[in-house]
Amino acid sequence: MAIKEIQRAFRKMVFSHQAPFELETELVPYSREELEERLSIYRNNVYYGLIDALKETFTSVANMVGEDFFNAMTKVYIEQYPPKHTAMVLLGEEFPRFIASFEPVQKLPYLSDLARLDWARHCAYHAAEATPLKPEAFALIADQHLARAHFSFHPSKQLLRSEFAIFSLWELAHAEQKNTTSKLEVNSAESILVVRPDAKIETYRLSDSIFTFVECLFNGQTLHDALAHTMYHYKEAFNSSEAVAFLIASQLVVSIYPGASA
Repeated sequence: MAIKEIQRAFRKMVFSHQAPFELETELVPYSREELEERLSIYRNNVYYGLIDALKETFTSVANMVGEDFFNAMTKVYIEQYPPKHTAMVLLGEEFPRFIASFEPVQKLPYLSDLARLDWARHCAYHAAEATPLKPEAFALIADQHLARAHFSFHPSKQLLRSEFAIFSLWELAHAEQKNTTSKLEVNSAESILVVRPDAKIETYRLSDSIFTFVECLFNGQTLHDALAHTMYHYKEAFNSSEAVAFLIASQLVVSIYPGASA
């Protein structure tokens, strides 16, 4: 067998729990019992490696449900969603969707969105590098041109909205002293922005109005139109000066394309 055929056969052996006949003919002729034992050790090592990688990505979920349960849950996940890519960085992309339909955690309806947040932070960490603009870059542009400006944003940006308090739950999952979720308003909707402008991943809980404002900008609206749209929907609950200050302070913007004044 060619090396690629052997690799495919090994993959089938690991995830189907049985060795194809053509693979067995390529192996040292052990007894059936010893062959199964050796392949089982290999299979278990693969699973342990994948489970550890998922635990590193979905730390909040692991902390919330406990190590033993997480290990058992991710084993089922791997069996249903075996890796499709050679790059380990892509391992787990279907995990939030899997959790949403995983019967043993249906009493924790927020867990899928918590996994989405873990995945967003994971994607932000591995996103391309870019240099965010300093505050003075905004000050150099005349107000009338800045109002009509479009922006390009840091590649690591991730925007999430949940009907559950996933930011508070994420903080709880990483707190040194654990409180119970019963002390949280778990069913209180929260919105989050994740970005990695420098080495550190930043995770922000956003008000509904700031979320809408940032979402408008991400969708390509000018600063003026994003502010006007958000003001129309939130009225006095929206402070445009605070919104612009957050845009600058969060280091989201990597380029400004000033527009002509109206």
